[in-house]
Amino acid sequence: MKLSAVVAALALHTAACIDTTFTGYTTNTDNIANPDRGIYMQTQTASPENPESEDLSAQLEAFKSENVSVVLRLFYLDKYVEEDTIAQEYLDAMQSDLDAIRAAGFHAVVRFVYTDVSKEAAPYGDATKAVMLKHIQQLGPVVQQNLDVIIALQAGFIGTWGEWYYTTEFGDPAVNDAPTETNIADRLAIVDALIAATKPSDAQPVLNPRLIMIRTPAWKRRFTGTKDPLDAVSAFKGDMPSLLAHHDDCLLADATDQGTYGSGDLDVAGDKAYLAADAKYTMYMGETCAVNPPTSECANAKTDLAALHYSLLHGGYHPDVVAGWKTEGCYDDIQRRLGYRLAAKSVSATDTVAPGG
Repeated sequence: MKLSAVVAALALHTAACIDTTFTGYTTNTDNIANPDRGIYMQTQTASPENPESEDLSAQLEAFKSENVSVVLRLFYLDKYVEEDTIAQEYLDAMQSDLDAIRAAGFHAVVRFVYTDVSKEAAPYGDATKAVMLKHIQQLGPVVQQNLDVIIALQAGFIGTWGEWYYTTEFGDPAVNDAPTETNIADRLAIVDALIAATKPSDAQPVLNPRLIMIRTPAWKRRFTGTKDPLDAVSAFKGDMPSLLAHHDDCLLADATDQGTYGSGDLDVAGDKAYLAADAKYTMYMGETCAVNPPTSECANAKTDLAALHYSLLHGGYHPDVVAGWKTEGCYDDIQRRLGYRLAAKSVSATDTVAPGG
């Protein structure tokens, strides 16, 4: 009798907990401030001895009306190119900037830069490897203290604008067509130091190491030693390949994006195929740098951005390209398609909640 009673009770309970499915949801196609995805805007600051930055809080307030959730924050180290130590005043100013970004509800991608002076011959103005490593060691605590705000670091440091090309110390492109083994090892040392700087402390166990964005896909393959892109298994290992993401600062400028593609072990088509696979599991951000019709116009831009799984796109540069997209009418659609959007199709729920959960 007791067993029969239990079975009967279970049957009654099961009947009372029939799922109810809700459908008929309409997908919202508005542009929204999608966290860590979408249009980003760039801001920058120089060292306190040479202040050139605008009011960051005012900039952030203006960005809110554009549904922006991420800013690229450039910190210029121009006054410390030949110095081992970054002034504490500047480190404190960096913290204040990141506090302002946090308070405004934004996240940041951060790049550290030594020079923005465009030159066609050395010296270009970046620091030595030894100085960079000392600076990264000092910047590490600032980064670690703000991992809730910083979603990624661009590798930066090396070359003009921190874009890894015009560099005195890491392989002058005017001297060598291809990087030497020493050049590769020196650049890898910078990347390894940045990975260490973004590793959460023991007091931040819930945070993952932050991504390091590399300027061209060839450099990622040189560092990882494989042409295999990330997949559903390797993307979540937490090792170096899974932590290296991508950025392109000359999107749609020409057939190679001014050397972004086809500059290493693969041709342009091979690089794009590699990125199309790799960027399914990591971030890809970038900006345009020149009007290049029809490549930079709406039809091709939308195709390329979708194929390469772009997460973030600069809404402020190149202004003529962005203006062209707005005139053609695709800018809003591009913004909607960056990254991901989550939409409910159906929801199932029980009529009652079982005791104890």
